[in-house]
Amino acid sequence: VGTMQRRTDVELKDHSITGGKHQVEEPLKRSVAQICRETSNVKKMYIGIASGSDAIGAMERRIDEYKREEGINEMIALYKSSSQDNVREVEGALVEYFAKHERSINRTGGGGGRDSEGPNYYVYLALRRWG
Repeated sequence: VGTMQRRTDVELKDHSITGGKHQVEEPLKRSVAQICRETSNVKKMYIGIASGSDAIGAMERRIDEYKREEGINEMIALYKSSSQDNVREVEGALVEYFAKHERSINRTGGGGGRDSEGPNYYVYLALRRWG
């Protein structure tokens, strides 16, 4: 089902699924849309990539000044792969799909980050929840 930890002021959850990029894109779009629907308490959303041996540690390393300034207080690992290319393509598809979402705070078109170390790669959803 996934794990949850709070190591910082950000709640970190691993709900990652695996599979080929074409298998996971539509289910992930539905998941993000459900989490960020208008009736939710989500005020801001950001889709990004993290890497490392586990999702919690990988996301924790991605908490930066921009996310802190935006008030991000929850991060959810959505997709896990050993292929950096697959993760970049899935992230790019999600960022493009949600680009016009009023709560999106992504600044690049997806895949705009630096190369990662691995061994696992994750697409994550960072959120600012109120209430």
